[in-house]
This record gives sequence, structure tokens and C-alpha cells, in this order.
Amino acid sequence: LEQEIRKAGGVPQMIPTGHVYFKHAMQADTSILLGGEVSSHTFIRDNFYGFDDGLYASLRVLELLSRTDKPLSKMFESIPKTYTTEEIKLHTPDEHKFMVINGIKRSLQESWEIIAIDGVRVKFSDSAWALVRASNTSSNITLRFEAESQAKLKEIMQIIKSRLEEYPVVDSTQLIELL
Repeated sequence: LEQEIRKAGGVPQMIPTGHVYFKHAMQADTSILLGGEVSSHTFIRDNFYGFDDGLYASLRVLELLSRTDKPLSKMFESIPKTYTTEEIKLHTPDEHKFMVINGIKRSLQESWEIIAIDGVRVKFSDSAWALVRASNTSSNITLRFEAESQAKLKEIMQIIKSRLEEYPVVDSTQLIELL
């Protein structure tokens, strides 16, 4: 997504997970025209108030469709295919979650670029990343992965799994089952 935003002339920004952070960021910086997160919260500033509204976002897609003869399936063909995981939740006692996140960050930051806005996002390449973060609402560490191929996806999942094995307080069963 970051590459596509840049291709279109935009400047991608990462902010912590949660729609409240989008609202604050869009109010503070009027150059932010569009925001979104995996949970389907989509924030559109132009011609609107800049808060998340699924109906409005759907209508904007219909507006784009009305301006072209292309079917929706063809409009996004040029965007490279990526492979992602669902959110993976690993039970971790609350009193250990942040210690684990900090340890993961330390163990990866010498080899890869780290973005530590909301947990640890590890940038393995321009099109492969992992997110390891402490849940704000449960006794879990949550993971997400994205890569340009299934093979790369498995590779980065394995790297994170190997780092998590250093922390026996983390129940990695759900991640192990996916590998």
C-alpha cells in the first residue's frame, strides 16, 4: 500500500491502531485526505467531515465506477497482489506483553528496519512486513504478516516464530499451526 500511495503522489503516514487516532491525526493535519485500517474503518476528508463512514466510502467507490467504463475487477488490476494473514492472537499474560514486544524489537532492529509506532512493524523488504503488537483489550500479542509471495510470507512468519520461541510465556500455538 505504501508504494501505491507514493506512486499516486501521496505521502503515506503510519499512526497507532484505532479509529480515534485517525480522527485526531486528520484534525491535526489537513493534508491527510484518506485514512484506513484493516478493520475497514475508512476515513475520507474531501467532500466530507473526515470520519469513518462505511456507507459514504461505498458511495465514493460507486462514484469512481460511474466515471469509467471499466468494471470494478479491472480497476485494481495494476496493484500488485500481496499475501496476508488474518490477525493472529497469541495468549500472553498482561504483565509480560510489553517485555516481549521490547525484546522482539531489540532482536530484530539490527537486521531490519523497525517502525515502533504501535508495537513493532518489521520491514523485511518493500513488500514484506510483520507486525507484532500487544493487544490493548486482551491478554494477547497480535501478529499480522504481508508479503509478495506465499513463500516469502512463510519465511517472515518463521523468523518471527523463532524470535517468539525465546519467550515461553507466549503461547505460539496459533502461529505454529499456520506454518
